[in-house]
Amino acid sequence: MLHTLGFCLVVMLGFLIEATLGFGGTVVALPLCSMIVGIRVAVPAITAVVCLASLAIVIEDRQYIAYRPYGIMMLFLLLGMPLGMKIYSSFPERPLKIILGLFTVFVACKGLFYRQKAKEGAISPVYYLCLFLGGIIHGAFSCGGVLTVIYANRAVTEKRAYRVTLSAIWFSLNLVITIKNLITGAMGKEAIMLGCLSLPFVALAIVVGNVLIKRLRAESFVKWVYVMLFLSGALMFVQAL
Repeated sequence: MLHTLGFCLVVMLGFLIEATLGFGGTVVALPLCSMIVGIRVAVPAITAVVCLASLAIVIEDRQYIAYRPYGIMMLFLLLGMPLGMKIYSSFPERPLKIILGLFTVFVACKGLFYRQKAKEGAISPVYYLCLFLGGIIHGAFSCGGVLTVIYANRAVTEKRAYRVTLSAIWFSLNLVITIKNLITGAMGKEAIMLGCLSLPFVALAIVVGNVLIKRLRAESFVKWVYVMLFLSGALMFVQAL
């Protein structure tokens, strides 16, 4: 019972961040949820929840989707996803936790020491490489958003279009992964139960996030998000050793 409540509260915290910042919820929630229920349960459960939550945003703001950047992102992400899925299914849990912990620490350090919003303009091949690598990370852990937004920051600068276009990406990718998880049996009864139980917490997080985004200083909030990311990634890495 306690681990179920802990899982739901962590997912709620992740989606509170997602609703406030537009991304990052899965990266925050996954390391902590993996420590609570294990990575084999946390990944498919959170993937399904993200799929449903993203769909709600897409339905609400579908007219603002930037279709050309969406198509480009989907192309490169889908190219990388099969490799990530292979990594997830082939590796035992301990090295997966180590990889995810190190990746989370890297993301946190990058966010703390280098947060520059790119201006819209020419896009170098490096950005497409980030999308491909994001596809690999997303296929393995359903949290390739950090690398994906490097391209999105350059390609989509209008705030509402940015949010809904990324939500369309998360819905599309996570739908593919969730269907695969159901077909292969990777999403077991515990993952389904946790996903369903966390939905009300996610709904509350989205409502509260819509209020907080109007009141909180974004710079200060982002800083503490990355501090917490660093701690959660470091804890997962140490636990897996």
